[in-house]
Amino acid sequence: MQTKTQAIVKGVSYFDGTIDGKQLNSASIFVEEEMDSKSGTSKGYRTVEHKCMSADVVKRVMHNDFPAKCEILLELLVKKGTQSFMVADIRPISSANPAPKQ
Repeated sequence: MQTKTQAIVKGVSYFDGTIDGKQLNSASIFVEEEMDSKSGTSKGYRTVEHKCMSADVVKRVMHNDFPAKCEILLELLVKKGTQSFMVADIRPISSANPAPKQ
């Protein structure tokens, strides 16, 4: 199952290489998400890591400036009774204002 969403992507990272003889191909995007303020103990936004299907997902957008508003394609993976969403594709839509520097 796949679903599309839009979000502010603050940054991306990947590794595609060998460590200790083992081939690794992993990537993550870092998305701005609103905190749950219903309890009154949280307010604002935080950056959350979302794992990608492969490094190729991130390699395609590395030339862009971040943060950026992006369309994100999520794929539901089900394994041994657990389920998780992985980023299958990311497409920048427009630039987003960066956070002010402290």
